[in-house]
Amino acid sequence: MATNRTCDGMVRRDMLKAGILGGTGLTLASYLRMASAGEISQAKADRAIFIELPGGPSHIDTFDLKPNAPDTHRGKFSPIKTNVPGMEICEHLPRLATCADKFAILRGVSHTLAAHELGREYINTGSRPLPSLEYPGYGSVVSRQMPTPQDIPSSVAVPRVSQGPGFLGLKYASLETNSSPQMGRPYEVRGLSVGGNITVDEIHRRQSLLSKLDKRFAYVES
Repeated sequence: MATNRTCDGMVRRDMLKAGILGGTGLTLASYLRMASAGEISQAKADRAIFIELPGGPSHIDTFDLKPNAPDTHRGKFSPIKTNVPGMEICEHLPRLATCADKFAILRGVSHTLAAHELGREYINTGSRPLPSLEYPGYGSVVSRQMPTPQDIPSSVAVPRVSQGPGFLGLKYASLETNSSPQMGRPYEVRGLSVGGNITVDEIHRRQSLLSKLDKRFAYVES
């Protein structure tokens, strides 16, 4: 969305925000005044972790327990308070409860697709699935929009991707580790582990030697 300002200093993005500010008790004028005073900042993430739990616990057993609902519409666990007033989560998530101010719970996310696989694709792409087009997953979109040095992957999937690069092509596919970390054991990724008896220090020594040789040859060629 373009953010060009009009003659009165307002951008179209601010106009769209005006439609939802009323529900929070904050007027557009108040929002703009706070933003100009630096009280509202636009966060810009350098990296993100997207966690998908296929077959994982339901929302009514984790973050939306509905304790006052009938037994047919609520989970079996009890809610506990968090460090955010008014926010309660499952009793089995005590550590998350101590850092609730660090995350947000989205309660308005839903879809009308009557199939788990289609719903997963919707969640993993942000686009409604089409039989004639495969949309890329978030990792591939990041690889396309925020490229990194060629030898470093822009996105990594542990242990494997839920949604491939789609129409973007394999060039923007996420690196799949094909393995999951296990407590008490060193984590290794296939194809990235050091072979034989070579140590990390030995690799650094060889890289240093290679760098010195490259500089000398570059000097001779010049």
